[in-house]
Amino acid sequence: MSNNYIKMNRKGITPIIAIVLLLMMTVAAFGMTFVWVQKTQGEIQQGVSDDITNMMGKNAAQFGIESVYEDGNEISVIIRNTGTYTFVNGDVFNVYVDGQAVALTVAALAVDLAPKGTVTFTTTVVTPWANIQDTNTHEIKVISPQATIATIACIPAKTAQGYC
Repeated sequence: MSNNYIKMNRKGITPIIAIVLLLMMTVAAFGMTFVWVQKTQGEIQQGVSDDITNMMGKNAAQFGIESVYEDGNEISVIIRNTGTYTFVNGDVFNVYVDGQAVALTVAALAVDLAPKGTVTFTTTVVTPWANIQDTNTHEIKVISPQATIATIACIPAKTAQGYC
């Protein structure tokens, strides 16, 4: 009789062990899912934060062409930072004259360009306009690293130096 009593007690333990194992697997699965969701949410939140910062930088990165002048075989373009963004040392600007990209003697900023500050970019003339009788309108376009654009259309002044 004692042998039957032991067998009966063991039969009751097996379902309890199965339930405990199922609960442990459920808790482990829930924990892994929670960690994965938390990590994914953090990555998405960081990506959105970076996108917003980038968009705000583009909105704050405003500049205008203050002056353009031609001296010999060079065109100098003076731009002024009219926004609240500081263009940093190493930012590369692109300059176009009459729709053609031109090579700059120094394309990247050598110093930071703070708000209200100015910088001069110098380039060799793509289409010479040193002719004093030049009455053609020329378009100068400058594009910043943040893709903001400033343009000016001008006719070189009738002086020894062509100013726009």
